[in-house]
Amino acid sequence: MTWLRLSLTGLVLSVSLSSAALAGNGNHLIYWCGTRATDEFFRMGLCLGYVKGVADHATNAGQLCIPDSVTDWQRVDVVKMYLDRHPARLSHDADRLVMDALANEFSCYTAKRR
Repeated sequence: MTWLRLSLTGLVLSVSLSSAALAGNGNHLIYWCGTRATDEFFRMGLCLGYVKGVADHATNAGQLCIPDSVTDWQRVDVVKMYLDRHPARLSHDADRLVMDALANEFSCYTAKRR
């Protein structure tokens, strides 16, 4: 039941809100993605929905080559690790940071070389 609520929150947010209105910068992502506590479903939904929305859009546009075996939460973990390793970039736009984080791990160039 709780995962259903979380998934629906993420779906609604990823579909209904534009990236500019939803996330300003990396500090917002750190706040949303910094927890998986069961009492923080809304923040978890914001994080998951935002990362999934950017990742799906970039994958459909041919900018990322994310294997089907990679879960949405693994994508979130990639973004969180990237933000932790690049604190000086937290003032940058959230969508750019998500793209940069995922491109480091799931570049189409790298995928073709494997």
